Amino acid sequence: MTVWTPAHGPDVSFAVVAEVRFGLGLPVGTHPMPPWIQSAEAIAAVTKAAADSGFDHIFVTDHPAPPRRWLEAGGHDAFDPFVALTAVALADPGIGLLTNLVPLAYRHPLILAKAAASLDALAGGRLTLGVGVGYLRGEFAALDISFDERNERVDAALRTLGRLWGEGSVEVHDRADRSDEVVPLPVPPRGSIPIWIGGNAARTRQRVVDHAQGWMPMPNPAAFAPTVRSPALEGPADLAAMLQDLRRRADRAERTEPIEVVFVVREGGAPASPEFETDEHLDALVTYADLGVTGTNVTLDGRDLHEMLDGVARYGATVIEPLQRRGER
Repeated sequence: MTVWTPAHGPDVSFAVVAEVRFGLGLPVGTHPMPPWIQSAEAIAAVTKAAADSGFDHIFVTDHPAPPRRWLEAGGHDAFDPFVALTAVALADPGIGLLTNLVPLAYRHPLILAKAAASLDALAGGRLTLGVGVGYLRGEFAALDISFDERNERVDAALRTLGRLWGEGSVEVHDRADRSDEVVPLPVPPRGSIPIWIGGNAARTRQRVVDHAQGWMPMPNPAAFAPTVRSPALEGPADLAAMLQDLRRRADRAERTEPIEVVFVVREGGAPASPEFETDEHLDALVTYADLGVTGTNVTLDGRDLHEMLDGVARYGATVIEPLQRRGER
């Protein structure tokens, strides 16, 4: 894997990979979920088309208990990510798997570790665990989890996963303060599972430096920032400032391990729409790559399986392939 230092400045304490890699979301981002994607055969067809079109990974989000009010206001349904990504893994032997993203507070970290390691082992070491804090107060309530304690639960989960995959076990205590050593199996084939953390807050960037292998900042118009409880990120200037902060934090921690930066590029419009501006999208991808972005996640929707497969192939031919040719010059 080629490693480089972005051209915007020499004082960068962590390296990033040179090529931009592409992830494709399973097309479930509406409510109700399209009936045509609700089968292993359809997931397999989308997965194979993505692999043939140059996509690096398939991603699935996580909403175990979405409130009706949120769904009717523009929210979306979701498969269980670990079940859906098992179907993806069986459909193609090489494509990567990404949870994008799992709110860490929703599951006990040992339950999460068991699900992630089981999927990673069955897939031959292809899972990246994308995680975040979560913002849907109603979903936290439905799961009987304190919304106000979510950050503390995230930090505790990251520490547990780090110890579990770093040392192979964790020590637990019961209410009588008796301790026991917990050794969950299977062990991930690579020894651990890469963690990418999503979110725009400074606290998230510190978590990335301390615990993760990747950062997934999210486009976020200022008007929506209070709703999703995340700082605004409206374009390259905002992202550049956040990346500079990430670099400073990595410098202070004397971190040299590469950090992936995966950012959804919205310039050019919706890729599946007739109004999609391919050149604008390509130019934006180059701009973000120059800042240090190493990957992007793409959402394509179709009215049926045929339209979805056509959209995947078209994006591969008009965006992924031309961008790869640019990089080879």
